[in-house]
Amino acid sequence: MYAVTLIAPPSSGFLKPNLVKGLCNAWGALNYVFLANEEAAEFLIPMMPEDRWSMWTKFQNLKIDLVIQEDNARKKSILLADMDSTMIEQECIDELASEIGIGEEVKFITAKAMNGELNFEEALIERVSLLNGLHTKIIDKVLTERITYMPGASTLLATMKANGCYTALVSGGFTVFSDKVSAYLGFDENHANVLLTSKNKLIGKLQEPILGKKAKVQQLEHIAGKLNQSARQVIAVGDGANDLDMLSKAGTGVALHAKPSVAEQCDVRINFGDLTSLASLYLEWNRISVLPQSFSELSSLASVYLNNNIITSLGDSIGNLTNLFFLDVGYNELEFIPESICSLVNLSYFWLFNNNLTSLPDCFCGMELDWINDDDGGYPFFAMGANNLCDNIPACVMNTEHFELSLDQFYYSFPVLSPQECDTVTTSVSNVIFPYQFNISSPYPNPFNPSVNLDLNIPYDRRMMIEILDLKGKRIDIISDGKIYKQGKNNITWYSKNNPSGIYFFKIQDNNQTLVKKVILMK
Repeated sequence: MYAVTLIAPPSSGFLKPNLVKGLCNAWGALNYVFLANEEAAEFLIPMMPEDRWSMWTKFQNLKIDLVIQEDNARKKSILLADMDSTMIEQECIDELASEIGIGEEVKFITAKAMNGELNFEEALIERVSLLNGLHTKIIDKVLTERITYMPGASTLLATMKANGCYTALVSGGFTVFSDKVSAYLGFDENHANVLLTSKNKLIGKLQEPILGKKAKVQQLEHIAGKLNQSARQVIAVGDGANDLDMLSKAGTGVALHAKPSVAEQCDVRINFGDLTSLASLYLEWNRISVLPQSFSELSSLASVYLNNNIITSLGDSIGNLTNLFFLDVGYNELEFIPESICSLVNLSYFWLFNNNLTSLPDCFCGMELDWINDDDGGYPFFAMGANNLCDNIPACVMNTEHFELSLDQFYYSFPVLSPQECDTVTTSVSNVIFPYQFNISSPYPNPFNPSVNLDLNIPYDRRMMIEILDLKGKRIDIISDGKIYKQGKNNITWYSKNNPSGIYFFKIQDNNQTLVKKVILMK
């Protein structure tokens, strides 16, 4: 599966639902979800589209970035980042040169080097030689007055750190800047070139060896090696020709506002978004039980995925994330929701299904959520099926069909009816009230070839419809067209016959309930 992400400039409002829906339909996706209102959206597709780059060009003309990645390879454990024009908005050497009246000359050389028209190392030596005699006080002045951080830099670093990632700043610039930038943003380590000085003045030379293209790759390999990780676990971000080898070596190389000759050699190109484009917090499927302390500090986050963990509490600090637009805490073990959740005034998507909730905060109905409707992609704005909400249910929750709605556990491709699990009092066997009509196990083996099984559990003899759907929801096989299954556990087997490799779905239903399970055929 491939994840398609559309990213517009912050606060631009460029990314409208009709644009996302049009691309979704063109590439055969079932639905999509907004990660930030009119700023970021994504959906899943089964294969890389042939018209990827022509569609990319169309969206670039709309000032919208289009990124496609293998979905199961998106999460990384190491971040490597360039500094100049990446973590900060300036080229430090250009700013130093401007202080002594040679800014335009140096900027010209810098631009050619970053675009790959000049050898990086040779161009750097030439530019540094022009700084001979510059007092080191000028460096402090530039740091204080000229250097600004790239929008989203702090959020990106905090997000990666909260996700347990190791972070390194690897720059062709200078340690007198990288040391300060690294410390401010919270990098675990940093590497850059050393400016040689004498009597508090630059002598126009660098300490050997120079950190250039090859050295950046060496640092990537060294850092990954000492952490017992492969290069595939690295996400690298840069903008210049000296970053290309590093970007190519990394599992994901991001060309951020890069020079044209650099961007065209990278699959992931961010031209209009900022570093927050990389900062959605994907912590799903990690067996997390407690959120890290730094979680509450990620105040710029727009979307957070915490589904499929073992989290029992969100903590009161969740209310600090006031920019949250999308929050998914499905398939956890939450026992309560803190009152501070009501501080999330920008929250539009809130998924709470498949937890252990028995009550909700008094302020819950005061939240500005769309309790009833789905978005244009078919996703609910609110859903909380499969909890234990049986008494004192707020009206805003009770009056929505989404009170008993979940999404498919694996790819969220289908809505799933998931009634609340409530204790029942019975007076006799004949008066038993079943909390569900039926349930089904996870398919096994999965992935499979040539057959896959699941267990169907029903509380009494029941006529069932069981069919197999493809990724587009088209029926491709029927296992049962109304067969009566006996009370208790029933084994269901599907033989894939001549079907190609891909993702398929069991759809099992009676007159009252429909459940869906995803399976992967790998031949």
